Amino acid sequence: MDELKLEQSKSRQHFSAELEKGRAAIDEAAQRSTEAEHRALREIDRERTARAQAEKHLEQLRGKLAETERDCHAKLLDANATQSRLAAEIDGARASLAEISRAHQAQSAELQQALQAVAQHKAEAGTLRELVEQFRPTQKSSRKKRGIEAPEVK
Repeated sequence: MDELKLEQSKSRQHFSAELEKGRAAIDEAAQRSTEAEHRALREIDRERTARAQAEKHLEQLRGKLAETERDCHAKLLDANATQSRLAAEIDGARASLAEISRAHQAQSAELQQALQAVAQHKAEAGTLRELVEQFRPTQKSSRKKRGIEAPEVK
């Protein structure tokens, strides 16, 4: 019986040692599990923080995009208004140019007619002078004999 008790005592010691090893392994596993859980929670927290920052940055970019779109739209409207105004000015300038060209042509025609009239009047005046010279009485006319002088015509 002593042998059995000794054997039983050895078995208990062996069982206690194995039980202690199992408890240590369980404690280590629990410790690793807790550390892994903390790491996972920290990682989740970092991801949440990064996501919040990304969303904040995204909202800022959306705001800038909306502002840029408004500015672009305003500039486009200004450019369209300017283009319309310039097109109207060009049309007005073209109309003025056409009117000025017509007036110039009319004045050129009038000037040409006036120059022709002047040339005709000069020719007529020259012809009249020649006729006057041709039919002018000579200095020894009968009027001189009577004592009346004939007026000179130039």
